[in-house]
Amino acid sequence: MYVHLPLYAPERFINNSRNGRYGAAVSGIDWSTAMILDELKKLDLDENTLIIFTSDNGSNTRNNGSNAPLRGKKQETYEGGQRVPMIMKWPKKIPANSTSDELVSSIDFFRTISSILGIKIDSKNKIDSLDFSNVMYSPINAKSPRETFFYYKQNNLEAVRNKKWKLHQQKDGKKVSELYNLENDISEKNNVYEKYPEIVLELQKLLDECAKELGDEFSDIQGTDIRLPGKVENPSTLTSFDPNSPYYAPMYDIPDWG
Repeated sequence: MYVHLPLYAPERFINNSRNGRYGAAVSGIDWSTAMILDELKKLDLDENTLIIFTSDNGSNTRNNGSNAPLRGKKQETYEGGQRVPMIMKWPKKIPANSTSDELVSSIDFFRTISSILGIKIDSKNKIDSLDFSNVMYSPINAKSPRETFFYYKQNNLEAVRNKKWKLHQQKDGKKVSELYNLENDISEKNNVYEKYPEIVLELQKLLDECAKELGDEFSDIQGTDIRLPGKVENPSTLTSFDPNSPYYAPMYDIPDWG
């Protein structure tokens, strides 16, 4: 749940924090990550373990959080709400101190990790996930198989990115006309919608195709191929509640939410 609200943290982190419970929760992430890495080393598994550290969305900008230089925040389809850093560590597999700015998504973990494990995905359903393991092994030169990303807010299709271009067509139920070149305008400040009509038409076509397939509530379009969630019978949780565990805390005694 870190650093999602409500913010819980051990007292020792709270006492040392210069930014309240939020800072304490961030310290908790550092501590727990260190514990996992240390345990992997003790078990002699650290050299053969792929570690992925990332987030599901940008900061909500409260508690002194920031997505700078990105525009927007959590629950928005500007880059500040969607684009997040990802750190990967896999000795002898991923070159140390290398970086890549290729476009990948967390939905791509499914096919990427399956590929690494040699698992063949055999499904009658369409799989949206793509394998970006080539970017992991050669981050400097490899190109991502993903060139396009669609930005939904709940059931509303708000924007699309294709390579360096990003087109916004709606925001919170209101139509907008915004085009940005993310290669030189990562902050989405310079709207070039009127300057590149041919790019707008190209991206609008992608939006229309996506809406036809997956739906767009704003445009009252019912998708023809919506991916329904998978379900299992008699599911069980990975953990069970232990009232004596020091890592459990009641969720009702802190009023914050978000």
